[in-house]
Amino acid sequence: MMLDPSPHYCAQSEITCAYALGAVPANNVPGIEAHIAVCASCQGELKSLRPVIKRFVSWPADVLRPPAALQGRLAHWRVGRSEKLITEIECLKERRRAFSTTRDRPQPDRQSVVHDQPD
Repeated sequence: MMLDPSPHYCAQSEITCAYALGAVPANNVPGIEAHIAVCASCQGELKSLRPVIKRFVSWPADVLRPPAALQGRLAHWRVGRSEKLITEIECLKERRRAFSTTRDRPQPDRQSVVHDQPD
């Protein structure tokens, strides 16, 4: 996670990290892959993570495997965090759609509006 976001920072970079680690629910993968395909920031994030992840693959499993109790807690946290981020992304997409539809509506002609005058 980046502490000082640059102008090229993407709010979905955490999801990209989780995707790189294979820690996202399978039903979310197509949406994440679609985002990465069009986001240069997330493409760069994924590219930088791949060599690190490949190095971990060669490590003995017992070195990387946390105790069973911690594994369960981590799995529960990852799923919950991923689902929360996906929900936030969908909410932002809906706001963007709502904004673009209100912005594209024709505005009333202010000169043709008749106001009632007090008697």
